[in-house]
Amino acid sequence: MAESKPNPLPLASQSPARRLRDAGLRMTSQRKAVLEAALEATDHFSAEDLWYDLRRRGRTVSRATVYRFLTHMTDAGLLRELRLAEGHAHYEPVRSGDCHYHLVCLRCGRVIEFEGPGLESALAQACAEHGFEASRCALEVGGLCAECVAEGSGQEDAACPSDGWSEAPCAPASSEEDSV
Repeated sequence: MAESKPNPLPLASQSPARRLRDAGLRMTSQRKAVLEAALEATDHFSAEDLWYDLRRRGRTVSRATVYRFLTHMTDAGLLRELRLAEGHAHYEPVRSGDCHYHLVCLRCGRVIEFEGPGLESALAQACAEHGFEASRCALEVGGLCAECVAEGSGQEDAACPSDGWSEAPCAPASSEEDSV
C-alpha cells in the first residue's frame, strides 16, 4: 500500500466515527485504527493491503476485524468498494463532492482514474432535469487497457464480471445480418 497522505476533500459533515456509532457499532481501538488508515488512503487498497499497512505501523488488528470493518465502513458510505479483475474487493474513501471515474481493464485489472468535466456537467444537467440532489457519483467502464490491446488479445476473451457489470459491452457487436 502506498504511503498514506491526507486527501484535501473532506468527508460528509457528520464525523465518520459518529456515522458508524449511529449504525450501532462500537468504536474499539482496533476499529479506530482501521478507520483512520482507510480514510487516510490516497490510492485503492485491498483488505490485505490495509492489514499489512496497519502491521507496518505497529498496530495489532486481526485480519477478520479489517475485513468485517471495511464492510461496515462501505455500508455507512465511508468507502467505495471496487470489484476489479483480480477477483477481490478494493476500497477507496468516499469524500463529499467527489465524482469519481475509473477505466478498469478486465484482463489485467489495471485501474485508470480520470476526471470528466464533460461528464460532470452532463450529470449535473440530468440531476437538474429530474430534481435530483446528488451526494456522490462514480463511474466504472470495463474494457481493455492500451497494453492489453497492444498484446493483440481481443476483448471477447476478457473476463466479464456479472456483479454489477452489463454483459452487453463484453459480447461481440452483432452485425445487421445477425439482427434480421
